[in-house]
This record gives sequence, structure tokens and C-alpha cells, in this order.
Amino acid sequence: GADLTVFKAGLWTAVFLFVLQLTHISAKNIPTYFRPGGTLSLSPTAVPDPVRSVLWTHNGNLVAEWIKDEIELQYYGVFRNRTELNTTTGQLRITQTTEADNGEFSVELNNVIQADRYEARMIQEVPDPYVWVRPNKDLYVLYCDPVPGQEAALQAAEPVSYWWKIGTADWAEFGNKLEVNDNETTRRAETFTCKMVNPVSEKTSQPQKKKSCCRQINVTINCQTLFILLQQQKHLNSVH
Repeated sequence: GADLTVFKAGLWTAVFLFVLQLTHISAKNIPTYFRPGGTLSLSPTAVPDPVRSVLWTHNGNLVAEWIKDEIELQYYGVFRNRTELNTTTGQLRITQTTEADNGEFSVELNNVIQADRYEARMIQEVPDPYVWVRPNKDLYVLYCDPVPGQEAALQAAEPVSYWWKIGTADWAEFGNKLEVNDNETTRRAETFTCKMVNPVSEKTSQPQKKKSCCRQINVTINCQTLFILLQQQKHLNSVH
């Protein structure tokens, strides 16, 4: 009857949580990222065929539960009305994400606890990038930095990777600092472009034109800044 079903469900859940504690040391954590107000999708890596039961937890608390022919699909606590469980694949999909969704997600399929765990963390979108060109005698030193005023947003967007495009060449991944030799290839390139990428977003800078002045300057200064300074100096000279 109904009482027996409730008892079996409670016993099954208690056993799961106990075994979960025993296997914690051997578990492998998979970093998983989401943006504020976005969607968090978690997919088991080893899915039995057929799936007869699924149980997801978040920081030890129940998220979603289903047992074929015994327990209808249920969602718990703050995950109600914004969570979807695929009972065929075991995939969990959570919408309207907030910082409260940070933490460890675990799943059990067909009464077998999966070794993989999912370490979910909310991050922000990457800021708008800008290319700074700092020329030396024999090379260009390029920096891919946030545009002024967005520096603080970079830390909240980590992990961030940096991609560079020299002229019409293909994108290549480097750090936020790139040293480019002054050779025939770079002389043909008219622009430098960078791109910031993280697991929830990517943004591309405006192409930074390679000014002819750059190859003649041995100090660390941005070409655009130099142009502005020269214009200001001309204005002062005309005034006096």
C-alpha cells in the first residue's frame, strides 16, 4: 500500500546517503560552471540501459528522485519549478540559477552511486577585452586586458582563457600577454585582436590597428595613447 511505498522510498534514500559518505574519498570532482540566472546542465558519464531509478543530491540534500513503477518523478526544496530530470539519460537541468546552487552534485543510477561528482560554481561573463600594444625595438608586446572600468569583473569571470588573432591568421590560444617578433609575417599584419573566453561566455576585442609609429619606439607606450599625447601637444603649441 501507500505506507509500504513511503517506507521503501525512505529506506532507499537512507541507504544511498550512507553509502555516499563511504565513497566520498574515491570520488572524482568535475568542475561545472553556470552564469547568474542561467542554466546548469549535469549529465552522468556512465548511463545504464535501461535506467530504472535516478537520484540527484546537492550538498547532501535531495534534488530530484525517480524509481520506475514505484516513485513518480519528484523535485525537492528550492529546485521545485525550475528543474527537469530526464529519466532516460539521467541528465539534470536547472534553470534560474543563483549563487545558492554552488556546491557538489551527485547522482545514483539504478542503485549505483556514480563515481563522478559535479562541483558547480557560478561565474560572471567575461568583460569586454581591449588590446594594448607596447612596442619594443624587435618585438611587439601585446596585452589583452578588460576595457577601463571593467577590471574588477575579470576576477569574477575566472577561469578565463585568452585567444589571439594576428592580422588574418587563425585564432591561437596564449596567455593575456603575447610577445610577437617583428618579422615579415607581423609586418604584413595590419591589426591585433584578442578574445576572452570562459565556460559561460566569450567576447572579442575591436581589432587594434598596428600604427607605423610602433616599430620606431623603444619605450613602453600604447600607440593610441601616443597619438593622443601628440595631438594634445600640437594643441598646446597652437595656443601659445
